[in-house]
Amino acid sequence: MWNNRTFMTGLLLLAGWPLLAQSRQITGQVLDDSLRTPLPFANISFVPVEEGATLRFAMTDQQGRFRFKASGAAGLRMTTTYLGYQSTSITLPAGTEDTTLQITLRLQPLDLAMVEVKDRAPPVVVRGDTVTYQADAFREVFDWKLQDLLRRLPGIEVDEQNRLRFNGEVVQQVMVEGKPFFGGSSRLALEHIPAEVIAKLEVIDNYNAVDFLQPLGTGNQLVLNVRLREDKKRFVFGDIAAAAGPEKRYLAHPNLFYYFPEVSVNGIGDLNNANLEPLSFSDVIQMQGGMGRLLAEGQAGLSGLQQDFMPYLSPGNNRSGRSQFGGLNVSAAPLPDWIIYAYGLGLRSVQGYRSLSRNAFWQQDGAPPVTETRESARDTERATSNGKLSLVYDPKEDYYLSLESDLQVGMAEDASTLLSQTVQTGRNLFTEEEHDFQNHSHTLEAHHKFSGHHIGTLEASWQQRRAEDELGLQSNQPLLQGLIGSPPEPNAGLSHQGQTRLSALSTAYRHYWVLSPQNHFEFQLGYRQLHSRAQTMDNWSAGNGTPVLLPIDTTRFGNGQKLRLEDASARLSYKYTRDALEGALGTTVHRMQWRIRDEGQAAARQREWLALPFAKATTTWTNVGEFELGYRISRLFPETEAWLSRATITGFNQLEQGNPDLRNSLSHIWNLAYRRRDFFTQRNWYLQLSYALRSLALQQRISGTGIDQLRETFLLRDAGHEWSFRGRMSQKGDRLEWSVNFRGRQSAFRQILYGVDSRVAEWQAFANPEIRWEISKAAALRLAYSRSQRWVRQQGSSQARFDQDELSLSWEVLPMENLQVKGAAALHGFRRAGQSYDFFNEVSLDARYQFDGGRWALTFQGTNLLNNRSVLSSQVTPFSFREYEVFQFPMVLLVGVVRRL
Repeated sequence: MWNNRTFMTGLLLLAGWPLLAQSRQITGQVLDDSLRTPLPFANISFVPVEEGATLRFAMTDQQGRFRFKASGAAGLRMTTTYLGYQSTSITLPAGTEDTTLQITLRLQPLDLAMVEVKDRAPPVVVRGDTVTYQADAFREVFDWKLQDLLRRLPGIEVDEQNRLRFNGEVVQQVMVEGKPFFGGSSRLALEHIPAEVIAKLEVIDNYNAVDFLQPLGTGNQLVLNVRLREDKKRFVFGDIAAAAGPEKRYLAHPNLFYYFPEVSVNGIGDLNNANLEPLSFSDVIQMQGGMGRLLAEGQAGLSGLQQDFMPYLSPGNNRSGRSQFGGLNVSAAPLPDWIIYAYGLGLRSVQGYRSLSRNAFWQQDGAPPVTETRESARDTERATSNGKLSLVYDPKEDYYLSLESDLQVGMAEDASTLLSQTVQTGRNLFTEEEHDFQNHSHTLEAHHKFSGHHIGTLEASWQQRRAEDELGLQSNQPLLQGLIGSPPEPNAGLSHQGQTRLSALSTAYRHYWVLSPQNHFEFQLGYRQLHSRAQTMDNWSAGNGTPVLLPIDTTRFGNGQKLRLEDASARLSYKYTRDALEGALGTTVHRMQWRIRDEGQAAARQREWLALPFAKATTTWTNVGEFELGYRISRLFPETEAWLSRATITGFNQLEQGNPDLRNSLSHIWNLAYRRRDFFTQRNWYLQLSYALRSLALQQRISGTGIDQLRETFLLRDAGHEWSFRGRMSQKGDRLEWSVNFRGRQSAFRQILYGVDSRVAEWQAFANPEIRWEISKAAALRLAYSRSQRWVRQQGSSQARFDQDELSLSWEVLPMENLQVKGAAALHGFRRAGQSYDFFNEVSLDARYQFDGGRWALTFQGTNLLNNRSVLSSQVTPFSFREYEVFQFPMVLLVGVVRRL
């Protein structure tokens, strides 16, 4: 029997191991030999005298100072290099005492013909906004992919989910030889690019594809650029993996690359029935240009992407699942100054999902909640494809032109069974659902530098979305009791059909008046036009599923609505920099008018003027820290479904009804942040405190739940507020790396529930400390703990509280020269207030044995080795709270082989 207390105690004891390690600190300053001036960004490498030890290094700051914490008491060979100067080396004897040094360097002789270059390039070079790493200085024999190599680089962090950070900031795009890799997806790059082919890694801050826009700070990003070894260009390289295991499990994973100065091709694939996720939702967002672009596109952007792609990309916690994934990325330069980027992705998955939930629905007058137990099983088949083509003209002068086309198509079919049990009634439900969609968009960008003081940019885009949904419900009990009329016959089912058509055209012209390198005005004119059409039809169906001609209720159901929106905007802003102070202020004015028309009714027109001011100020503190204070008013225009004036069946005992009188929802947002980014000490902080005040009539929607004695539910969210804070602290040392993530939120709003006006308050808190200790070159440990708490209190009812804890340990050892073993173990706990914890454990193991010079490898992969049955989670809505027990994918064992090309 697995003892949870023993498991947790053992993991906690491991947390103290790094504190027992011996260490000593080496500090000093590097100066010019003759002028005695400090030399910033000098490289200092430390090589332990013991055979087989790993190279470590430090770098001087702006004052030429450095600090290095050495683990152990071994002697060190210390070498200092600086561009244009002669390098120098000294040997530090073994010991544990701290050491302070002053190092002077002499200028390199000017007669280059007499200079014999013996030293290799410095491991790290800092030039302006670019930090360059020499891969050979950090690469180890078991660095198989890019993610393995990046974990060794100073200043770079890669977490267990393959999120990439530099100096604590998230890297927004990954490129190979200056070209986007599958739209810049960091996860696909980290998991697929072979480490052995990499020559250099460049981290570029304030990167902009348009060179003359970079000083303005418009669209600048933090990117990682991978430079390949010269001997790997013009050749096909990559790897092919295959594995199999009990229960007829299989995995096939081809990964091929070809780079040539004018053409590059990347092909990746994945076929498995082991519930391995080939693509994540965050990858799709990156491929679409990031979250900011999707939010700017409004209804044609994020809402459609969530509805169409989210269900396809969540295979975790499934009872069964298999997927087929393939992708092709191509870039070419057919003519001087012209570049073509294109990629295509396809994903097909078949999955099974099982869960058990315990639900409680608030009642009126403070009565005890109505409780329900649901057991659900769902089988899904989904297929989706995504492609993008970009044509860029970039003469590296005063012009830049790009044309981009994007296409997504997909379908989904779901069949589910649900068993619902309350105190009074038990029922079963069978559901069949289909969803088909097609999205395409086209974007034109043109940038021109008229002179040293005037720059103009033009952006125009057109998007179109089509989606069709069908839903069929069949039950042994009447559906939607109290929400609709009586069924035409016992056991009658319900059928729902919906269609959405949306097209959007948007244009914007921005003009920058550059007064000086530190100050500029921005003036923008924009116009956006949106057309959407939504049709829904809900009918009774006979017991055999045959639709009945008579609709449910012609006065309440059946939408046929058209929406036309026009939004003209003007923006004026001013950005300035003076000494350590940087700021921006401005306002955007919108004139919006829209027309809504229901079938058989006259069109309703509305008009609204909005002024959205913003201001931000940033001050730098001691070169590495900065404070930021900001204020803005944000707006959110309702989605198409929110306008529907009649009800729509959305699921088991659920219906939704919109409100055609909705307008923009506004929020006043104040923000205070502190950042500390120090590449030299590798200590990074980020702290942010935000307050948001929502305006009146934010959301007026009608939602219904027909669980037994519960009847129609009217939900009105009125004015409310939200406090939130989040932060991250991290430091990466010689062998010890730690980080702490935390966040919290407190929100309150009013709602009308069952005709009663009440106030709801909610609190959330989360903390996640993590430590990684490299014990030696052959062993490393990672220990992490996370805790989240959630409280919900509704006026007139008791408070609901949920606690979730996770303690995890992962390790990496090299027991033999060619054998690497990685393992992970986690203990999860879930508790509701007044109850004891429910625990479950999770253990996985990976091993790889290399031979034939690393060209071949034998692999073993095991997940859920304790064959854990399920995990627990919770969900809270304004009128209910739910506890979920989601069944896990069973144990998987895979044995395979990998061939490097």
